[in-house]
Amino acid sequence: MWRESRGLVRYLGEWHTHPEKVPTPSWLDRAEWEKLAQLRADRRPVLAVVVGTHGLHVEQAAIGFRSLVMTPVG
Repeated sequence: MWRESRGLVRYLGEWHTHPEKVPTPSWLDRAEWEKLAQLRADRRPVLAVVVGTHGLHVEQAAIGFRSLVMTPVG
C-alpha cells in the first residue's frame, strides 16, 4: 500500500480486544507483533494496541521483542 500510494499510506500497527478490564498481551500477541516488525522494510516498530473493557495496553513493538510500553497521561 505504501508503494501504491506513493508514500501517503503507511501501516502503523494492529489492534484487537481482550475480555479483561485492563488487558495484558499474550505470548501469541507478542510473537505476532515481532513478525509484523520484521516485515517492515523501514525496520521501525509497529504500534500495538489491546483494548480491554476498562483500559488499553499500548506499546511500540520492535524486532527482537524490544518494546516500549506506553502509559496514559492525566
